[in-house]
Amino acid sequence: MARSIIFASFLLPVLLLLLCCFPMPLGADFVPVSISQQVSVSGSAQACDSQCQTYILPVLYPGQSDYGQSFSNTQKNPPEPLSISGGVTDTLGTGGLLRTASASADASQSVISAANSFKVNLEADDALSSNTTLVTGGASADSQYALTFKLTSPYLVQLTGLITDGTEQGVGRLFGDFDGEVHLTELYLTGPVTLFDQILSCAIYSPCGQQIDAAVVLGPGVYTLDALAGLTADEMYTLDSTSNINLSLTADFTAVPEPERISYAAGVLMAAGICFARKRLSSC
Repeated sequence: MARSIIFASFLLPVLLLLLCCFPMPLGADFVPVSISQQVSVSGSAQACDSQCQTYILPVLYPGQSDYGQSFSNTQKNPPEPLSISGGVTDTLGTGGLLRTASASADASQSVISAANSFKVNLEADDALSSNTTLVTGGASADSQYALTFKLTSPYLVQLTGLITDGTEQGVGRLFGDFDGEVHLTELYLTGPVTLFDQILSCAIYSPCGQQIDAAVVLGPGVYTLDALAGLTADEMYTLDSTSNINLSLTADFTAVPEPERISYAAGVLMAAGICFARKRLSSC
């Protein structure tokens, strides 16, 4: 019996020490404030460029068609899948002399969210084609996502993912670029402070995919995490290219345990337990 009392007397201060002195999760909160989503496409096609007008057709032929479309969601939680597409074909002549030039583009995004994590997939692509030479065309597509959130306790955010881009082209002279971006910023009254930046920027005929891998510890505050995947393409002489860019980003939020000081009451209980144990030992 005496040994049981002594064991319990020693166990009490040990448990108090474990509870009070070692780091423990404190139930930190991750609160989404706002979500912004946007997809947009635009482009044009011309079945007869300036050289065609000069050397083939005596009459100036404007013959250009344009398109532009965009769609956006704000304050949606959970966010919605978005997609948009547009295209145009310009023609000149008839029968066997028919000249055509076409341009199209697509942009889409999807988001899968859980309690303290989410995955964003952004995609943009375009296609330019023609049945002859001495034509011009162009297209652009963008997919953008932004999340503003509030933390009431420290968190570790792990950002992982991949940006891939690619182009297939023939003999046309192709110009343009790929743009893939991920930004993490903290919002203050004096303005935003960038905590993480990753930017992919390269010529559309020279893909340069990148991996995303970063870990950042965030304190209590308001933050914005945004991502962008976009491309622009312009081609002349002949239209015979397709291009695409994809950005896949996963963000995992993990609460950071915080150590707490030993409270006055816990300290008194620990001292009392130690004294009680010593008295028992001396009496035995």
